[in-house]
Amino acid sequence: MRSARLLLTVLATSGALALAGCQVSVPVDGGTVITSASAHDSGLSALDDAGVVRIKDERRANFDMTGGSLRKSAVGLADGASAPSISTIGNGKIELNITAPHGTITALTDHISFFTTGDRPDITTVSYLLSTKDYEEYVALIRDGVQKYGLDSNAAENWIRSAADHTNAETGDAGFNIDGTSTGLRVNYEFRLRPGDTFQVILVTVSAL
Repeated sequence: MRSARLLLTVLATSGALALAGCQVSVPVDGGTVITSASAHDSGLSALDDAGVVRIKDERRANFDMTGGSLRKSAVGLADGASAPSISTIGNGKIELNITAPHGTITALTDHISFFTTGDRPDITTVSYLLSTKDYEEYVALIRDGVQKYGLDSNAAENWIRSAADHTNAETGDAGFNIDGTSTGLRVNYEFRLRPGDTFQVILVTVSAL
């Protein structure tokens, strides 16, 4: 009888919360899935359907990778869930902020991807695109990565010099990449300079050391 009364109390409370427009967190493997509303209140972004819509609407995404990865339960996903990709190509760029063990990784991007496997409780890698139509701005993005994330300065400048006459792209060396680790995460820049393309792209990948 006590168990029945407890169940009725829980159901009544859940119903009241639903009528009030609140979301009920769903326990997963002993943890708690954070809803879009509670994630937003904390200043972080969720990756469930509602969270993705909010990111696109607000053009802002905030994630915490101080532990080296994103816990699925902290971004509104169940442990066995896949992770979405978010694209606003042609519709403006998202202000992306990833809190790292040392500082914050920031970017303006129109495409963010998240990598995981279904049996993992976390998202191990976040990647995003930096894009520009201007070669000088492309070079500035690379040097910005050197300053902010500890990319190898010599390697970056050597590539910039060799790419000045588009040698890399012509010989197929558009996939040159370098790492920076000063934030306590591995930030990898892959240069994809292709003369003739409307946009020049840098693929940035963020993961644990």
